[in-house]
Amino acid sequence: MKKAIVAGLIAVSIIISCSQEEETVITMADFEATIVENPSPNKVLGKINASTNHGALTFSIIEQSPNNALQINSSTGELMILNESLFDFETYEKITGTVLAVNGNVNESANIVVTLTDDLNDNIIELTDVLDANIEGVDPEPWWNTSPEINSVNFQDSPLIIINSYESTFDGFVACFASRGLLDFDLKSIPANINITSVELVLYKESVTYCPPCGPIENQNTQLYFELIDADWDVSTVNWGNQPSTDNNQTISLHILDIEEMNNFDITDLFLELYNNQNIYQGLMLKITESCIQESVSFFSSNYSDAGKRPRLIIKYN
Repeated sequence: MKKAIVAGLIAVSIIISCSQEEETVITMADFEATIVENPSPNKVLGKINASTNHGALTFSIIEQSPNNALQINSSTGELMILNESLFDFETYEKITGTVLAVNGNVNESANIVVTLTDDLNDNIIELTDVLDANIEGVDPEPWWNTSPEINSVNFQDSPLIIINSYESTFDGFVACFASRGLLDFDLKSIPANINITSVELVLYKESVTYCPPCGPIENQNTQLYFELIDADWDVSTVNWGNQPSTDNNQTISLHILDIEEMNNFDITDLFLELYNNQNIYQGLMLKITESCIQESVSFFSSNYSDAGKRPRLIIKYN
């Protein structure tokens, strides 16, 4: 007897499920804060309110006014003060900027607004009686500068204070020239026995010129120097040949790229030396020390037609 064999068919269902990758989303709010002027260094202003649906955020400040006022923790978004001297109500009533949050190739930006209020405990003296002069001559550096010495007349009546270094031709020689500014202050109007807490030299810029083709670049090293003058000088007769000496131990400097947005220069330590040692120090000299680099900074002088842009000192005390 033969048996019939029946082959059975088994049906198999295969289900392929495709899920779409979730898009990265960053949510961020503008940052606003109000603080009293003259804060402590590195004061924490708050934290940027930002989140993402997966992964982590990296924070940076992509612009701010004035420059170098704020800093941010790149991983936490904590916003802090970088340069406390810029938080001066009389100069800036608001510090502004833009923060960027990045997650991979996705980014989001938000505004920063820090409003300053006046510190009513401050007493302020605004010293507008400032004498200034400009001198120009042949810079003795570099060593191969063999052109004859030139003692230029000073530019006492110029509307500008010019601090520069440049190359030019004189009497058949290639020479390195430089200009320097000198400032002196009438200190008689400052009351005796006060506690001076801060001093700012207000200088309004006419222009800042970088050497072609090297600027502006981040690794450029040109510095603008403020040095205490430690010898007598006369604003009407000073020139390059009889310029007064300076105390190299009493100096501050700023990178030339950092002064683009600055009008107020914190000279507190230098001024206290000047004020407390008036028998030694006779004002300030402004200069750049590099030679033949075609760079220049010019400020409006005490002879400028607009009195609101002339040099002055803002002295705070308590």
